[in-house]
Amino acid sequence: MRADRSASADAAWRAAIVGIVVLTPIAYWPSLSGGFLIDDDILLTDSALIRAADGVWRFWWSAEAIDYWPVSNTSLWLEWRLWGGQALGYRITNLLLHVVEALLFWRILSRLAIPGAAVAALLFALHPVNVETVAWISQRKTLLALLFAQLSALAYLKAEGPSAPRAGLWYAASLTCFAAALLSKVSVAIFPLLLVLMIAWTRRLVRRDAARLAPFFLTAAALVGVNIWFRARDPNIEVQIDIVGAALRAGCAVWFYLSKALLPVDLAFMYEPWRIEAAQVRWWLPLGAAVLATLLLWRWRDTWGRPLLFAWLYYCLALLPAMGLTETPYIEDHYQHPALIAVTAVVAAAWQRWRERIDSPRLANAVMLGVVAALTLLTWRHAANFTDNVTLMRAATVTDPQSATAHRNLAFALLHAGDAPAAQRAGEDAVALDPGGVEARKVLAAALAALGDRAAAIEQLRVALQLGASDPETLGNLGAFLRESGRPREALSHLEEAVRRSPRSFRLRCNLGKTLLELGETDEAMRHFEEALRIDPTAEEARQLLAAAREQRPATAN
Repeated sequence: MRADRSASADAAWRAAIVGIVVLTPIAYWPSLSGGFLIDDDILLTDSALIRAADGVWRFWWSAEAIDYWPVSNTSLWLEWRLWGGQALGYRITNLLLHVVEALLFWRILSRLAIPGAAVAALLFALHPVNVETVAWISQRKTLLALLFAQLSALAYLKAEGPSAPRAGLWYAASLTCFAAALLSKVSVAIFPLLLVLMIAWTRRLVRRDAARLAPFFLTAAALVGVNIWFRARDPNIEVQIDIVGAALRAGCAVWFYLSKALLPVDLAFMYEPWRIEAAQVRWWLPLGAAVLATLLLWRWRDTWGRPLLFAWLYYCLALLPAMGLTETPYIEDHYQHPALIAVTAVVAAAWQRWRERIDSPRLANAVMLGVVAALTLLTWRHAANFTDNVTLMRAATVTDPQSATAHRNLAFALLHAGDAPAAQRAGEDAVALDPGGVEARKVLAAALAALGDRAAAIEQLRVALQLGASDPETLGNLGAFLRESGRPREALSHLEEAVRRSPRSFRLRCNLGKTLLELGETDEAMRHFEEALRIDPTAEEARQLLAAAREQRPATAN
């Protein structure tokens, strides 16, 4: 009987591995025909560094990139030489990275002797919450960061024990892979704490562990500091630490993401942000429930609560970067990509124990096949939304018709697709749902300008400024619309402030130069056109503007 069960278990894990390799591409097939989505232009298609021959050097050794994530950026730079503006190659690469992630999770869970490791990896591979990470090219950073963190964990576990063969080499490989993970996306800085949990799962922590883990914590601190410095260069990013607000958001985040992990329906590209008010008791309930759950699991940590406690702590710690100490409006599925393995591991382990205890393993297999089929279908359906921005954002409005964020994103997508009338309607819906939201007014203004109603567009942007907007985009668009309306003198101050806040913006430099040229400030205009060319040496627009300014210069001087 025991031999039969062992053979059955071997067949189950082999089937799960085959399922990862075969079913995952099938589940994501609808997304492969898609193009580039939101943010893909900033990080890839419109990036001067991606197109530059020395882009890799500048990603690693300059401060020109938005964030210091040179490993992720280097991968996109290399692929640009292979696929160029064809999205299919990047999407296939993301999919392959996800398959490798799932296989690595299987190896790590097996190393930790967690039951149902292969099934957990299969559930992770097919879970629809991961669609946003896999089908969105911009999330290459998340995939690479997690993959290198997995390699680091696997190498560290191989280095465990004084008699482990080549322990020193495995330890060095682990630290190197962790550094690569941080250089892919710094949010993986929480990994050393997760490593502590993995060690504690296998044995009792000893003093020697502190010395071995110290380089991981120091590496994380150093690269977090580098990324903070990168962000601090942008005068538009205001860091406002709110401990109470962060704690309340953490409570909401844990239960919200856990609900999506356990019941992955009504998924959207972005969810409506919580408007947390500390004075209202209801916002304290999720945090209180999370603390209570932790205390209860700790109370029974020596019995049935031990595996649940470790999974719960792992899940909460892995979500920590998504909670943040600063106010963030973003609630997106990709934030729980690294944490999801804890949920799938618990579900798979529970299923494996149940399967071993019942008289009919076929029943357990049938239940798991049903779960796998459901996840595959849900992923297939959700992946079909990630073909283009309009489809993606329209699906979000269907999921939550009362979401101002969804309607605003739809307006933005429609505008870039060239459907200004529909963009205006979606923008008006967003403003109606959130009259105090500046982002909705900005996209509505852009739609109105595209329809030729610059006066109405200017009015929307003035309201946005009154509501507190001070970002370069708002200032720059207002300046551009004023200049196009024949009011360059009014436009000048807004454009100058926009350039001061975002000196590396090619578009703002060109618009400011055009305004100065109209005002007769030819030398100053030329300076901004020259700076625009330094930002993007391949830009023909700046070259033509500079040539026009040079032609105008003698006439102005005379």
